[in-house]
Parts: sequence; structure tokens; C-alpha cells
Amino acid sequence: MKKSLIVLAVVIVAAGIFAANSKFVKRYYYVYFKTDDMFVEADVDSFDKGPEVGSPMPAIRGVLDGNEVTDIASLAGSNGTVFVVNRSLEWCPFCMRQSIELQNMKDQFDANGIAIIMMTYDDPTIQDAFVSRHSIEYPVLSDVNAESFANLQVLREEYGPDDAQYGLPYPGMFVVGTDGVIKGKLFIEAYSYRVDTNAVLNFATEHLLK
Repeated sequence: MKKSLIVLAVVIVAAGIFAANSKFVKRYYYVYFKTDDMFVEADVDSFDKGPEVGSPMPAIRGVLDGNEVTDIASLAGSNGTVFVVNRSLEWCPFCMRQSIELQNMKDQFDANGIAIIMMTYDDPTIQDAFVSRHSIEYPVLSDVNAESFANLQVLREEYGPDDAQYGLPYPGMFVVGTDGVIKGKLFIEAYSYRVDTNAVLNFATEHLLK
């Protein structure tokens, strides 16, 4: 009887370890293997969302750490900002992978005086869980009622306010100078492709450190 209980305990512990590892493997596959070929070396198409380069960065309205943010100037770097428009850190593996890759190179952006700011349509609690899990150190803003994405002209218009996907943007980036003017943009029509983070850094330094 005692031996049977020991065997049962071992089986339960083993099952728990397997379940935990399966969850880890599934998450790793979802974020990494599924996104293995997502990065490209440059903006590869003519897809062009948002205001024209040379125009002022539109107003935003987002939530960060429970506070409302209406001006990216308070979060900007000494030489400017890469403002990343992303879809979801809950279900979009391409957005998750890009977020992690940006964090992995944050020190290099910082060394060039360039801040990274990201905005998604997720609820702040969802963002906070992802930020904590992956030790994301740059600010991740939550759009409020899709106002920011509408102002930025990147809101997907096929979804109405009653749709669960309302607020979903076209993913991409604005490179914004310290004067609040858009110096460059990186948008690719296929949401499953993003510009490589090294290329983003080179693009940003080229446009902000002239």
C-alpha cells in the first residue's frame, strides 16, 4: 500500500512537470518557431499608413501604469523616438516576438538616445502580464477607445465598435524627432512580417542623428 502511494505521488509529480513543460514548449513554439521567418531586412513594399513624413506626430491617448499619456514627449529619448504600433501581446505571436527582440536591443537604442515606445489595443492588465513575464523595460501603452490609432490613421476600419477586434491597428513604426515631427515610417502590409530590429535601429539613427 505504501509503495503504491509512493508510485502514485511520483506519477502526479511527473504529470505536473510534464504539464508545466508542455505549456512552456507550446508558448516557446507559438512565439519563436511560428515566427521564425517574420523578420525582413527593410521595408519591402509600398504600403504606407499614417501621416506623411515631415508632418507632426498626431496626438495620442493611452494608458501606462494606470496613468493617462497624451504626449510622447515625456517618454522620448534625447534624440527621438521609435513609436511602435502593435496589435496584441495576448494572441499575436509576431507582436510578441517583435516586442522581445526590441527589448533585447534596448541598450543599443538607449546608447543612441532613441526611446522605444509601444502601443497595442490590449487591456493594460494583459500588457502588464506580458511585460512582467519578458522583463520589458520600455513603455507599453494601451490605446483608449481606439482614439490613438484613429488619429494615427492606422486603425483597421473593417471592424466596428461592436466587434471584438475593434481597435486593431496595422502594425508598424513611426520614427519621431525631438521636434515632434515624423522623420520616417516602417509599415509592411502583411502583419506577419516586421523589419529586423537591427535594421530598425539603423533606420532610426539615419533619420534622427543627421
